Amino acid sequence: MTLLPPLALLGQLTGLQLATLAGYFTLLLSIAFAFRRMNRNGDDYFRSGSQGSWWLVGMSTYMASFSAYTFTGLAGAAYVAGYSASTNFIANVIGFGLNGLFLAAWLRQLRVTTAPEVIRDRFGPRAELLYSWVGNFFGVLYAAMTLYTLCIFASTVFGLPLIPTIITVGVVVMFYSVLGGRWAVMGADFVQGMILIPITVLLAWLCLRAVGGVDGFFSAIESRGLTDDFAFIKPPKEELNYNFTAPWVLASTIVLLCDRLSLNAAPRYFSCRDGRHASGAGWLVAGLMAASTLVFFLPPMVARILYSDAVAAASVPQPAEASYAVASMQLLPEALMGLMVVAIFSATLSTMDSGLNLFAAVFAKNIYPAYRRWRGQPPVEGAALVRVGESLTLLSGCAIIGIACYFAAAKGKGAFDLMLELGALLGLPMSTPLVLGLFTPRAPRRAAVWSMLSALVVSFVGYLSGRVDVLNDLIGTWTYDQKVFATLLTGVAGYFAAYVAKDSEEDRARTAEFYRRMRTPVDFEREVGSRPGQRSQGWILGWFSLATGAAVSLLAFPTAGWQWNGKLGVLAIAGFQMLVGAVLLWTGRRKTAGSS
Repeated sequence: MTLLPPLALLGQLTGLQLATLAGYFTLLLSIAFAFRRMNRNGDDYFRSGSQGSWWLVGMSTYMASFSAYTFTGLAGAAYVAGYSASTNFIANVIGFGLNGLFLAAWLRQLRVTTAPEVIRDRFGPRAELLYSWVGNFFGVLYAAMTLYTLCIFASTVFGLPLIPTIITVGVVVMFYSVLGGRWAVMGADFVQGMILIPITVLLAWLCLRAVGGVDGFFSAIESRGLTDDFAFIKPPKEELNYNFTAPWVLASTIVLLCDRLSLNAAPRYFSCRDGRHASGAGWLVAGLMAASTLVFFLPPMVARILYSDAVAAASVPQPAEASYAVASMQLLPEALMGLMVVAIFSATLSTMDSGLNLFAAVFAKNIYPAYRRWRGQPPVEGAALVRVGESLTLLSGCAIIGIACYFAAAKGKGAFDLMLELGALLGLPMSTPLVLGLFTPRAPRRAAVWSMLSALVVSFVGYLSGRVDVLNDLIGTWTYDQKVFATLLTGVAGYFAAYVAKDSEEDRARTAEFYRRMRTPVDFEREVGSRPGQRSQGWILGWFSLATGAAVSLLAFPTAGWQWNGKLGVLAIAGFQMLVGAVLLWTGRRKTAGSS
């Protein structure tokens, strides 16, 4: 295989690739307009009126569970450390599998709109407001991080400046999220999944062929002396910041599982029709994550074997994070390279749009009502609440774009390390009491606040270790796994320390009602009801999938050769999209939106 010259990594968008991106953004805006008419009130705007089918909610949840960080930061980890990078996805398989087994149904059956509402019902209004503010702060940081990592990929492939790209992409996501609410977010996520899945599978197949198949892959690892580098568990190495050791793998798994198995995960399933559809969504995500564990990490590992010189030539702060882009450029034709960029864009946009909708819901349903109660004003309801949601989505989007621009200007940290820091500093203290709260009906309502505040103190101390001389003298510099274990144990201790306090009879009754409701199945027809006169989700998205496949098939004309990295690959992707579209049209042709 002939390597591309290093200067090829600093190319410019061709006319064909510009047309592909323009068509992609037009598709997203069209989906927003198609679903906009379904938003009659706040429930429709923030949770699609609980009309969502398992396949739509599942695909949206899958797409929102990773971002361009997977193809930059995690790809860089796979390039350096091989199989260890799959830790997060293996934890996702376990977490979403447990969601499908029981937790997704429990969470859907709580019958609210936002995570802080769940927290209020279990732990009281103080915990609701605390989680509303801290949770939104963390969520905006995470969404900004994902937007920033997307632009690393775009910069690698086309030499685009980071900040203008961040602003452009952020504005597009903001527009269709504001316009269509949760319906548009889920619809866009589904169609974007129809782009991302087939092209990443094709690239993984081409990588495997380039290295000589499965046997050739393992032989190449051994012959190039990468067996120790690619081992799943590694001995402590200072050059790896002590990542990928057994304690690190355990800590990473704990952080992700705490997020997937907590009350904070509830909004993923509020859009589902009932608990059965929520369980189906959980199982779908678990299955897709299991397949993605194989598909997403093969290209950077093959890049380490075949294209290490090209990766080293990438003009980004952490060259390993360009490995997925390099593998794509080496093996995909120009037409499909434009589609790969669209796929990576879709991974981030699906995370950002879901985040925008959730942030707006928390502000509109938790923070803003508390402000109006404080002012002695009546609550906002109906269509007016939709207008509030649109305004808050706009404000959240501006904040995400601004913080992403700050990340772009920061130096010295790779995306992988930044995401680890965010998870250990803020994510774990918030999620620990929300996992325990699922299984401890006797815990007093103040337990969540005690747990979260005590864990935040320890996580902040861990963050400052290695940065403040006084702390270095006292406790030294903590590794990532030490931060996780110290934060987790402190959060658990704070939770159970709250048992010294006793709830009132009224609070105990509220807690008992919470668990009773959580385990009571949803009667969809009685509690929600279908929407007569509306086309089904399957009907709308079936036509969009057909249109997407037809548009992708046109890329076969400028592509040379009838092989998998030529016309055959293009038509295979288009055929997959059109097949999915045909199935959705067939199943949804006579159904209403509520019965699809």
